[in-house]
Amino acid sequence: FTLQQALRSKNFWLLSLMAFCTFYAILAMTGHVYLLLREENYAPQIAATGLTVLFFGGFIGKITSGELAEKFGRKVILLTGVGVMFIGSIFIVLGLLYNISFVWIGLALYGTGWGGLYTLIQLLTADLFGLISLGKIMGVINILDTFGGGLGPFFTGYLYDQTQGYLTPVTLISVLLVIAFISSSMLKIDDKEIQENR
Repeated sequence: FTLQQALRSKNFWLLSLMAFCTFYAILAMTGHVYLLLREENYAPQIAATGLTVLFFGGFIGKITSGELAEKFGRKVILLTGVGVMFIGSIFIVLGLLYNISFVWIGLALYGTGWGGLYTLIQLLTADLFGLISLGKIMGVINILDTFGGGLGPFFTGYLYDQTQGYLTPVTLISVLLVIAFISSSMLKIDDKEIQENR
């Protein structure tokens, strides 16, 4: 694909929408997890480990997703990553509503899911559009997901100020992850063809 051809492709916009929503979600959480945990009366040293849990999960997701995608197919692992991230967000919502210990489980799942799908976004861009204009196509996708990533921390802070709590911002993140899951499920990915072309 050339960039112009990619821009006319449904796959391009579905992948971009998924990237936008998931980058909003991860950067919103990394930007606010410390404040969220401090809001729940954790000591600064404990609240700071929230980022450690997120990024350790991301590390695990990144190192496992590539190999799993080769074994089970790109789409299955992509949907698993977005699904795990969504389940993590639900645990965080439950933690804010009922028992704060759920937040820690949620952060581990959230980071692991994001790490896995982050690797697959780049892999899928090459698989779906080829190498001729890969740099340009990946660059446009990166612009779109960067917009989502920049909006995430800002709008999360705005919603916190408006509602005086993190329940509404995290609920919005969960909704965006549902959108990301739906857009991922609509991607046309032929794993058999990918295997034959390797």
